[in-house]
Amino acid sequence: MEYVLPPSIIANQADWTLLDFTGMQQSPLSGAIRTISRGQRWQAHLLFHDLITDDRASLAALVAVLRGKSNRIWFADPAYRQRGSFPAPELLANGSFANGAAGWSAGGSAVLNGFNRNLFVQSSGVANPGAYQSVPLVAGAAYALRACLVDGPGSAAQSLGVRLSDGTNTWPNVSTSARGLITSAAVALVSGAGLQYAALMTTPATGIFAMTTYASLRRCALVQNPGGTTYYTSIPIDALPPSTFGLLRAGDRVEVNGEFKTVTFDLNSDASGVGQLMFEPALRKIVPDNAPVIIGEPMMRAILSNDAMQPSRPGGFSDFDITVVEG
Repeated sequence: MEYVLPPSIIANQADWTLLDFTGMQQSPLSGAIRTISRGQRWQAHLLFHDLITDDRASLAALVAVLRGKSNRIWFADPAYRQRGSFPAPELLANGSFANGAAGWSAGGSAVLNGFNRNLFVQSSGVANPGAYQSVPLVAGAAYALRACLVDGPGSAAQSLGVRLSDGTNTWPNVSTSARGLITSAAVALVSGAGLQYAALMTTPATGIFAMTTYASLRRCALVQNPGGTTYYTSIPIDALPPSTFGLLRAGDRVEVNGEFKTVTFDLNSDASGVGQLMFEPALRKIVPDNAPVIIGEPMMRAILSNDAMQPSRPGGFSDFDITVVEG
């Protein structure tokens, strides 16, 4: 199972380490050194200082549901600021649900309740209950709608997911098995206001509910790989603003096929909106055609690398200490 670190709880410090798995052998005679790279992975040490009671309790609950190294956590670098010009502002209001259900509308006669940074979507027995916002999309631009979905009582057998729309066309990503961070990405075919569903169920019985703990809608780029080519540290992408230099700058971060990357050379586009994205560490698997390249808020999928430190100071503020490794 996957969970998202609540974006409204911001780490005071994030120490990043690029773990290297390169093997090295040195000749005892000539002193020549031979190296064999076995890849790299990110490690992050997150420090939260002076947390108030609710924030500390939310983090403690998150660590508990991770079950040590059994489950995964997604999170964004709290200090990251994009330097390139690619336009990817957040298009949803209250995607952290810090303000309850404010800004969200109910589809399929669903009952919505926002509480403790979660949005609960409860069925009233009508088809396709869900939570949405009406957001206009621009034709020719690619968008990624993401939400972290968690089952409630009775929803495990239901199809659950998200649905992106340009007002005329829809791109659902709904299944009976996938939970955690779900993404639907596509190029808008027309310009129009669509209903962007951050949680959408099939036709469950009255009272069944699911919840979403995070939602986001931003412009993105798409991988151009119709032939299923194996790429490592460079990959062609499209759906970019055409004929633009500096869409991303060296040192910017992106998320490619669920992997967290650092851009190594500036990203530019040609007249067709195609560019070559160069990054490190290398990709660990083949990236499918039209996979989203998350630019506005790239996140890392990680596993706890040690036990979280939870010092407690009754009557005052408390700290929290988490170390995770990409995986």
